Amino acid sequence: MVFFSEEHLEHRPRNEIWGGRPRPHPEVPSRVEEIIGGLGEDFPVSKPEPLEMDLLYEVHPRRYVEHLERTSSGLKGSSEAFPFVFSRGVDPPANYLARRGFYSLDTVTPITAGTYGAALGAVSCAVSGARLVAAGEGPAYCLCRPPGHHASREISGGYCYLNNAAVAAKYLGPGRRAILDIDAHHGNGTQDIFYEDPGVLTCSVHGDPRTRYPYIGGFASEKGEGDGRGYNLNRPLPGETGGSEWIGAIEGLLEHIEAFRPAYLVVCLGLDGLSRDRNGPLRLKEGDYALAGKLISRMCIPTCIVQEGGYHLPSIGECARLFLQNWS
Repeated sequence: MVFFSEEHLEHRPRNEIWGGRPRPHPEVPSRVEEIIGGLGEDFPVSKPEPLEMDLLYEVHPRRYVEHLERTSSGLKGSSEAFPFVFSRGVDPPANYLARRGFYSLDTVTPITAGTYGAALGAVSCAVSGARLVAAGEGPAYCLCRPPGHHASREISGGYCYLNNAAVAAKYLGPGRRAILDIDAHHGNGTQDIFYEDPGVLTCSVHGDPRTRYPYIGGFASEKGEGDGRGYNLNRPLPGETGGSEWIGAIEGLLEHIEAFRPAYLVVCLGLDGLSRDRNGPLRLKEGDYALAGKLISRMCIPTCIVQEGGYHLPSIGECARLFLQNWS
């Protein structure tokens, strides 16, 4: 079952400021339209059920969610809200405009008039998918936009505002859950949220953060803290890594997941590892996603698949179809 919300299309960022310079934003509505077209009639699409906000607040504090809502609702037309003062105190600044930086990691994740509704719609898809999986009727593919794995509890970044996969994993608790992130960029937000939680094994294979976004997380030395020590696994890969090495890293993480024996698996499906994707550091081919899907589906763990990145529009629909065909 595929979950998709029309609200995804209302988030329309025009620009990102990368390295101090504006450039066209790659996280465009046509991303999900291309995926829907690529999946074809073999994958039925459903609207998500309304989101229970109390579940969202278990991951993201109310004040952060209200900041997104207030900022988004205050914008008109194609206006975009960027941070300009970055503050990391305990409490947000009194000045409302300065709060944008308190809740932001970077300058590539502007808030638009449609951001809040689209972000809620994305979380709704993830929770609807998790609900289906929990009922034994899965697997589910949650076609979320905007993506979520870079969003921490109170910080947006990397085109992400609310962490869809984290909320899905929270819904599937309190038993053991594993999250496998195969996006080409490290899911720093997901790692932060579960870093001290021994009930959630977070695993990620991604480009080396020394040279690739998010730069601040995703190193092999990050293994969790407190009770969560040993339950966070990162497999950073050097630039230009091809499919065989990527698949080998996934196989290694699947061995850890199998040993963990989770009741549920959440897969963060990024499609930005293709060699033609200018946003990604890897050199994958379409067939690599078919093989990855085959390996993961063989685990026979109830699985909720959450869409993350992927920006080469001519290819992402085919990549999604190849990955998902193993569950159809």
